[in-house]
Amino acid sequence: MTPRTTLLSPIQTFLQALTTPPTSPTYISTLLSAFTIQPTPLIHEHGLPQLAPFLGRSFTGTDGIARYFELLAEYLSISDMSFENEEAWLVDDDCMAVVLRGRARFTWKGKTADGVTGGGGQGWDETFIYRIALAEETGADVGEAVDMARTGVSTTPTTTPEGKPGKKAVAGRGQVKVCEYRVWADTGAAYLARMGRLGDLLGEKGGVEGIYFRDGDGEGDPEMEERKMEGRETRGSLNRKRSGSQDVLGAGLSVYGSCG
Repeated sequence: MTPRTTLLSPIQTFLQALTTPPTSPTYISTLLSAFTIQPTPLIHEHGLPQLAPFLGRSFTGTDGIARYFELLAEYLSISDMSFENEEAWLVDDDCMAVVLRGRARFTWKGKTADGVTGGGGQGWDETFIYRIALAEETGADVGEAVDMARTGVSTTPTTTPEGKPGKKAVAGRGQVKVCEYRVWADTGAAYLARMGRLGDLLGEKGGVEGIYFRDGDGEGDPEMEERKMEGRETRGSLNRKRSGSQDVLGAGLSVYGSCG
């Protein structure tokens, strides 16, 4: 049975890497260093693949892992990421796996379905679940693997002229790292933001907790101005309703259902 501390240390390293800004030049390499080379690592974010480019498909190997995080950085802006305390994690010592919850704010910044870049700045707050499986590294050093993933060429011999293992062939072996990373998140919100329709939900439902527009109330944006004229919700009006500063006829009754 693997000691709990042995499992938690690489998990903490990985979670710290996830909070690294995607604009950092070491973003991808930092994340890759948390994964094994052998066994072959895998990432799978569950959901229909038609909903978003990073959903419903398995990304495997070092190049696949890099591609997944490149897609996230391309299509999503992620902020305020946090995770529950270790005491709340589900740790399986025998399977070397950990299940935990996190929370973050996401904004769709890729193109919407109609080709508009930025998705109208539509975003949402959500709670997600990770299942992270660990394994002992049996392959080469991550730096060598990154070189191979990017160029297809090995930059350091894996053996010496005498036929003995080279430096990068043995560095990192035996370390416990992430070998499988599975994600369950709010795929519906991601899809609606991609389609440019997440804001419509506000008007249709009278306000939904955790959904917002990145650029204030959309002042000056023709589409947002049209929504206001149609009586749809904006972030400002939703916040006023939450605070109680906006008097809405029947709002107090809606909590308890119809009086009839």
